[in-house]
Amino acid sequence: MHSRVSVVLAIVFAAACASSGNNRSDSPPVTVQVTPLNERSDVYYFSGPIALQFQVAVANPTNETLTLRRLELQTFGSGAFVLRSSSPMNVTVKPKGTTTVTISVWGRALGGFLHSNEPVSLRSTAYFDGAHGGFVKISQEMLQPAG
Repeated sequence: MHSRVSVVLAIVFAAACASSGNNRSDSPPVTVQVTPLNERSDVYYFSGPIALQFQVAVANPTNETLTLRRLELQTFGSGAFVLRSSSPMNVTVKPKGTTTVTISVWGRALGGFLHSNEPVSLRSTAYFDGAHGGFVKISQEMLQPAG
């Protein structure tokens, strides 16, 4: 019985991976860079909810106008703070240019002297619409709280 469940789960996982059409290999070479705007690491000394600000820069080297529809931010691993945010957006990114926006989200500081300066691993998932359809860009960055 246990082996049947394993086989079914493997088939479902393989089907899910095969059906993820948004991560096309022919998606445009757009880059998304997320930079923290919180200037002091001492705000992470105490555990609890914390307001975080980020600058999001989207570089569009293509010849078509793109629209950023949604941005999801999620931390993974240990770090100064944890975050899981999904923000609907309507940001136009012009061809051969870079568009920068500032976003504010809620996170949670882990607290303590050691955690307050610990780097944060952040995954961003950006959902775009363009003339040739929608696509998703996933990027990962290591953020260092200011000292």
